[in-house]
Amino acid sequence: MRIVIVMATAIVTLSGCATSYQPPTVPPPADWTGASGWEKVPGTEKYFEGARRHGDVLIEETLRARRTGLVTAEARTKTAYGKEFIIPKGTKVWAENFTLVHRSGWAGQKEVQQAIDPIEWCAVLPNGPDGKQEGSDTVCLFWEGPTQARWMQEYRNGGFGYLPRQYGTSGMQGPVPAIEDSSVDLGVEIKWQLRIARLDNSRLEIESVWSDGTSAQRDGPEVSEYWRKGKLLTFELGDNTKLAFVASDDYSNVEFKRIPTQSP
Repeated sequence: MRIVIVMATAIVTLSGCATSYQPPTVPPPADWTGASGWEKVPGTEKYFEGARRHGDVLIEETLRARRTGLVTAEARTKTAYGKEFIIPKGTKVWAENFTLVHRSGWAGQKEVQQAIDPIEWCAVLPNGPDGKQEGSDTVCLFWEGPTQARWMQEYRNGGFGYLPRQYGTSGMQGPVPAIEDSSVDLGVEIKWQLRIARLDNSRLEIESVWSDGTSAQRDGPEVSEYWRKGKLLTFELGDNTKLAFVASDDYSNVEFKRIPTQSP
Protein backbone atom coordinates (compact mmCIF):
# COMPACT_ATOMS: atom_id res chain seq x y z
CA MET A 1 0.00 0.00 0.00
CA ARG A 2 1.20 3.49 -0.89
CA ILE A 3 -0.41 6.58 0.55
CA VAL A 4 -1.59 9.59 -1.45
CA ILE A 5 -1.84 12.54 0.96
CA VAL A 6 -4.46 15.17 0.21
CA MET A 7 -4.80 18.29 2.34
CA ALA A 8 -8.48 18.76 3.09
CA THR A 9 -8.30 22.51 2.43
CA ALA A 10 -7.07 22.33 -1.17
CA ILE A 11 -6.99 19.90 -4.06
CA VAL A 12 -5.00 21.21 -7.04
CA THR A 13 -5.66 19.98 -10.58
CA LEU A 14 -2.91 19.06 -13.03
CA SER A 15 -4.20 21.15 -15.90
CA GLY A 16 -7.34 22.76 -17.29
CA CYS A 17 -9.19 19.52 -18.05
CA ALA A 18 -7.87 17.37 -15.23
CA THR A 19 -10.22 16.89 -12.30
CA SER A 20 -9.92 15.28 -8.90
CA TYR A 21 -10.45 11.62 -8.17
CA GLN A 22 -13.94 10.88 -6.87
CA PRO A 23 -13.72 8.18 -4.16
CA PRO A 24 -16.26 5.42 -4.78
CA THR A 25 -19.40 5.24 -2.70
CA VAL A 26 -20.15 1.60 -3.58
CA PRO A 27 -17.86 -1.43 -3.17
CA PRO A 28 -15.77 -2.28 -6.26
CA PRO A 29 -16.02 -5.63 -8.08
CA ALA A 30 -13.67 -8.47 -7.17
CA ASP A 31 -11.14 -7.64 -9.90
CA TRP A 32 -10.58 -4.22 -8.28
CA THR A 33 -9.93 -5.58 -4.78
CA GLY A 34 -7.36 -7.83 -3.11
CA ALA A 35 -3.68 -8.45 -3.74
CA SER A 36 -1.43 -5.70 -5.10
CA GLY A 37 2.14 -4.48 -5.12
CA TRP A 38 5.36 -6.45 -5.54
CA GLU A 39 6.98 -9.40 -3.79
CA LYS A 40 10.38 -11.04 -3.72
CA VAL A 41 10.87 -14.12 -5.86
CA PRO A 42 12.05 -16.82 -3.42
CA GLY A 43 15.64 -17.90 -3.83
CA THR A 44 16.78 -14.84 -5.80
CA GLU A 45 18.40 -12.89 -2.97
CA LYS A 46 22.14 -12.30 -3.44
CA TYR A 47 24.68 -10.66 -1.10
CA PHE A 48 27.83 -9.27 -2.70
CA GLU A 49 30.18 -9.50 0.25
CA GLY A 50 33.78 -8.37 0.14
CA ALA A 51 35.38 -5.16 -1.10
CA ARG A 52 32.78 -2.63 -2.33
CA ARG A 53 33.15 0.87 -3.76
CA HIS A 54 30.90 3.82 -4.52
CA GLY A 55 28.06 2.71 -6.82
CA ASP A 56 28.55 -1.00 -6.14
CA VAL A 57 25.62 -3.31 -5.40
CA LEU A 58 25.41 -4.82 -1.92
CA ILE A 59 22.21 -6.84 -2.14
CA GLU A 60 20.05 -7.84 -5.10
CA GLU A 61 16.79 -9.72 -5.47
CA THR A 62 14.24 -10.29 -8.24
CA LEU A 63 10.73 -8.91 -7.76
CA ARG A 64 7.44 -9.91 -9.32
CA ALA A 65 4.01 -8.31 -9.33
CA ARG A 66 1.63 -10.07 -6.96
CA ARG A 67 -1.13 -9.64 -9.48
CA THR A 68 -1.30 -8.99 -13.21
CA GLY A 69 -3.90 -8.71 -15.93
CA LEU A 70 -4.59 -8.03 -19.58
CA VAL A 71 -6.72 -5.30 -21.17
CA THR A 72 -9.16 -7.16 -23.45
CA ALA A 73 -10.60 -4.21 -25.40
CA GLU A 74 -9.21 -0.83 -26.37
CA ALA A 75 -10.21 2.03 -24.05
CA ARG A 76 -9.69 5.73 -24.63
CA THR A 77 -10.22 9.21 -23.26
CA LYS A 78 -8.37 12.54 -23.66
CA THR A 79 -5.29 13.89 -21.92
CA ALA A 80 -5.29 17.17 -19.99
CA TYR A 81 -4.03 18.78 -23.21
CA GLY A 82 -6.79 17.41 -25.43
CA LYS A 83 -4.72 14.68 -27.06
CA GLU A 84 -5.72 11.04 -27.43
CA PHE A 85 -5.23 8.91 -24.31
CA ILE A 86 -5.40 5.29 -25.43
CA ILE A 87 -4.96 2.00 -23.60
CA PRO A 88 -4.69 -0.55 -26.42
CA LYS A 89 -6.17 -4.02 -26.39
CA GLY A 90 -3.53 -6.44 -25.11
CA THR A 91 -1.92 -3.93 -22.71
CA LYS A 92 -0.35 -5.72 -19.74
CA VAL A 93 -1.25 -4.31 -16.33
CA TRP A 94 -0.28 -4.92 -12.72
CA ALA A 95 -2.07 -4.09 -9.46
CA GLU A 96 -1.01 -1.32 -7.09
CA ASN A 97 -2.78 0.24 -4.12
CA PHE A 98 -2.62 3.98 -3.55
CA THR A 99 -4.63 4.69 -0.41
CA LEU A 100 -6.17 8.15 -0.27
CA VAL A 101 -5.58 9.85 3.08
CA HIS A 102 -7.02 13.26 3.95
CA ARG A 103 -5.15 15.41 6.43
CA SER A 104 -7.01 18.03 8.40
CA GLY A 105 -6.85 19.92 11.66
CA TRP A 106 -4.10 22.17 12.93
CA ALA A 107 -0.83 21.38 11.10
CA GLY A 108 -2.56 18.48 9.36
CA GLN A 109 -2.07 16.16 12.29
CA LYS A 110 -5.37 14.30 11.74
CA GLU A 111 -5.49 11.65 9.01
CA VAL A 112 -8.68 10.12 7.65
CA GLN A 113 -8.31 7.09 5.40
CA GLN A 114 -10.68 6.47 2.54
CA ALA A 115 -13.41 4.04 3.62
CA ILE A 116 -13.66 2.16 0.31
CA ASP A 117 -10.17 1.50 -1.04
CA PRO A 118 -9.99 -0.31 -4.42
CA ILE A 119 -6.74 -1.39 -5.99
CA GLU A 120 -5.40 0.45 -9.02
CA TRP A 121 -4.38 -1.18 -12.29
CA CYS A 122 -1.20 0.32 -13.79
CA ALA A 123 0.46 -0.03 -17.18
CA VAL A 124 3.55 1.22 -18.97
CA LEU A 125 2.53 2.65 -22.35
CA PRO A 126 5.67 2.20 -24.50
CA ASN A 127 4.92 5.16 -26.79
CA GLY A 128 2.98 7.35 -24.42
CA PRO A 129 -0.76 7.95 -24.15
CA ASP A 130 -1.33 8.62 -27.86
CA GLY A 131 1.01 5.89 -29.14
CA LYS A 132 3.18 8.45 -30.94
CA GLN A 133 5.65 9.43 -28.22
CA GLU A 134 9.31 8.39 -28.40
CA GLY A 135 9.47 7.27 -24.76
CA SER A 136 7.08 5.56 -22.37
CA ASP A 137 4.67 6.95 -19.77
CA THR A 138 2.96 5.10 -16.94
CA VAL A 139 -0.78 5.27 -16.31
CA CYS A 140 -2.68 4.08 -13.24
CA LEU A 141 -6.45 3.58 -13.29
CA PHE A 142 -8.39 4.57 -10.16
CA TRP A 143 -11.83 2.94 -9.96
CA GLU A 144 -14.63 5.41 -9.17
CA GLY A 145 -17.68 3.40 -10.12
CA PRO A 146 -18.99 0.68 -12.47
CA THR A 147 -18.62 2.88 -15.58
CA GLN A 148 -15.99 5.49 -14.61
CA ALA A 149 -12.32 5.52 -13.66
CA ARG A 150 -9.77 8.27 -13.08
CA TRP A 151 -6.85 7.90 -15.50
CA MET A 152 -3.73 9.25 -13.82
CA GLN A 153 -0.70 9.68 -16.05
CA GLU A 154 2.87 9.86 -14.82
CA TYR A 155 4.74 11.94 -17.38
CA ARG A 156 8.08 10.23 -17.98
CA ASN A 157 8.95 10.07 -21.67
CA GLY A 158 11.07 7.03 -21.00
CA GLY A 159 12.91 5.63 -18.00
CA PHE A 160 11.85 3.20 -15.31
CA GLY A 161 8.06 2.90 -15.26
CA TYR A 162 7.27 0.21 -12.69
CA LEU A 163 7.42 2.30 -9.53
CA PRO A 164 4.75 4.94 -10.24
CA ARG A 165 4.44 7.89 -7.88
CA GLN A 166 1.18 9.67 -7.18
CA TYR A 167 1.59 13.09 -5.57
CA GLY A 168 -2.04 14.19 -5.90
CA THR A 169 -5.49 13.03 -6.94
CA SER A 170 -5.97 14.78 -10.28
CA GLY A 171 -6.46 12.89 -13.51
CA MET A 172 -8.67 12.42 -16.51
CA GLN A 173 -12.15 10.98 -16.35
CA GLY A 174 -12.45 7.90 -18.53
CA PRO A 175 -14.17 4.55 -18.92
CA VAL A 176 -13.37 1.48 -16.85
CA PRO A 177 -11.24 -0.70 -19.16
CA ALA A 178 -12.11 -4.35 -19.56
CA ILE A 179 -9.36 -6.19 -17.67
CA GLU A 180 -8.86 -9.94 -17.53
CA ASP A 181 -7.44 -10.63 -14.08
CA SER A 182 -4.89 -13.30 -14.99
CA SER A 183 -1.22 -14.23 -14.78
CA VAL A 184 0.75 -12.51 -17.55
CA ASP A 185 4.43 -11.89 -18.14
CA LEU A 186 5.08 -8.13 -18.02
CA GLY A 187 8.05 -8.66 -20.31
CA VAL A 188 10.68 -7.25 -17.95
CA GLU A 189 12.75 -8.60 -15.08
CA ILE A 190 12.51 -6.25 -12.11
CA LYS A 191 15.46 -6.18 -9.74
CA TRP A 192 15.64 -4.52 -6.34
CA GLN A 193 19.14 -3.51 -5.29
CA LEU A 194 20.83 -1.94 -2.29
CA ARG A 195 23.78 0.16 -3.47
CA ILE A 196 26.48 2.41 -2.07
CA ALA A 197 25.36 5.95 -2.89
CA ARG A 198 28.23 7.78 -1.18
CA LEU A 199 31.53 6.74 0.34
CA ASP A 200 34.15 9.15 1.68
CA ASN A 201 35.93 9.95 4.93
CA SER A 202 32.82 11.70 6.23
CA ARG A 203 30.05 9.15 5.83
CA LEU A 204 28.59 6.13 4.11
CA GLU A 205 25.24 6.32 2.32
CA ILE A 206 23.27 3.40 0.92
CA GLU A 207 20.25 3.61 -1.38
CA SER A 208 17.41 1.37 -2.53
CA VAL A 209 17.06 1.12 -6.31
CA TRP A 210 14.66 -0.67 -8.68
CA SER A 211 15.86 -1.64 -12.15
CA ASP A 212 14.41 -3.28 -15.27
CA GLY A 213 17.78 -3.91 -16.89
CA THR A 214 17.81 -0.75 -19.02
CA SER A 215 16.74 1.95 -16.54
CA ALA A 216 16.55 2.40 -12.79
CA GLN A 217 14.75 4.45 -10.15
CA ARG A 218 15.63 5.15 -6.54
CA ASP A 219 13.00 4.08 -4.02
CA GLY A 220 13.00 6.56 -1.15
CA PRO A 221 15.84 8.55 0.45
CA GLU A 222 19.35 7.32 1.15
CA VAL A 223 20.25 5.95 4.56
CA SER A 224 23.34 7.68 5.92
CA GLU A 225 25.75 7.07 8.80
CA TYR A 226 28.83 9.09 9.79
CA TRP A 227 32.14 7.47 10.56
CA ARG A 228 32.64 8.17 14.23
CA LYS A 229 35.07 6.09 16.27
CA GLY A 230 37.04 3.68 14.19
CA LYS A 231 36.10 2.61 10.69
CA LEU A 232 33.21 0.25 11.41
CA LEU A 233 29.55 0.93 10.64
CA THR A 234 26.51 -1.33 10.88
CA PHE A 235 23.03 -0.94 9.41
CA GLU A 236 19.90 -2.78 10.53
CA LEU A 237 18.21 -4.34 7.51
CA GLY A 238 14.89 -4.95 9.24
CA ASP A 239 14.72 -8.73 8.76
CA ASN A 240 16.96 -9.91 11.58
CA THR A 241 20.04 -9.00 9.56
CA LYS A 242 22.80 -6.45 10.07
CA LEU A 243 25.06 -5.09 7.38
CA ALA A 244 28.61 -4.44 8.53
CA PHE A 245 31.09 -2.14 6.78
CA VAL A 246 34.79 -1.65 7.53
CA ALA A 247 36.42 1.25 5.68
CA SER A 248 39.83 1.07 4.06
CA ASP A 249 42.55 3.47 5.25
CA ASP A 250 41.78 6.00 2.51
CA TYR A 251 37.98 5.36 2.55
CA SER A 252 38.02 4.46 -1.14
CA ASN A 253 36.28 1.14 -0.42
CA VAL A 254 34.68 -0.85 2.36
CA GLU A 255 34.73 -4.49 3.31
CA PHE A 256 31.07 -5.52 3.35
CA LYS A 257 29.64 -8.44 5.31
CA ARG A 258 26.18 -9.66 6.22
CA ILE A 259 25.66 -10.56 9.88
CA PRO A 260 22.53 -12.66 10.51
CA THR A 261 21.01 -12.14 13.95
CA GLN A 262 18.70 -14.31 15.97
CA SER A 263 15.03 -13.47 16.35
CA PRO A 264 14.03 -12.25 19.81
